[in-house]
Amino acid sequence: MKKIFISGMLLVGMSAFAQEAGKAGELLKNEASTTEMKAPKSFNERNKAFDQSRSGNNNIPQGNRNTRPNYQWKRNYGYAEVFLRIPEQGFFTIEVGDQMMANGSGKYRFFDLSSGRMPISIYENGFLIYRTTLMLRNNSRIVLDFFTNEGLYLLDSYSRSGAIWLQ
Repeated sequence: MKKIFISGMLLVGMSAFAQEAGKAGELLKNEASTTEMKAPKSFNERNKAFDQSRSGNNNIPQGNRNTRPNYQWKRNYGYAEVFLRIPEQGFFTIEVGDQMMANGSGKYRFFDLSSGRMPISIYENGFLIYRTTLMLRNNSRIVLDFFTNEGLYLLDSYSRSGAIWLQ
C-alpha cells in the first residue's frame, strides 16, 4: 500500500509541475494563410539538383555544371541560434531561414543564423501548419515551444556573448 501511495504522489507531483501550453512564454502570431496551409509542400523542388546527384545517376551531362562557382569566403552568417521543442508525437519539418530539419524526436536546433528578421515555418507531414517571423540578434539564442492546437511560444532569449570555451 505504501508503494502505491508513493507512486501516486509522485505522478501527481510530476503532472502538477509539467508545462502546459500558454503557461510560459509569449505567443507568436501565425502568419500563414489558410490556402497555404491546405496545400502540401514539395521539399524536393528546392533540392532537385542535389537529389539527382545522390541517386547514383551518373548520366547527368557535365556541361551543365558551373565551371566558375561564386565562392563566398567572407559571408557573415552571424551566430544566432534557435532551439525549438515540440512535445507532441508526430513527424515535423522546421524551416528557419535557409536551414531545414525534419525528425520525429521533437527537438530542433539551428546554429549559425544571421541576425535580423528570420522566417520560421513548421510543417506536419508535409503540410504548413504555422509560420511567423523571428527577430534574431547576433550572439543570441532563442528558445521556443510549439503546440499544434495553441501555437508557437517564445520562452526566452539568451545572450551568447559571455561564453567561455574550455580546453
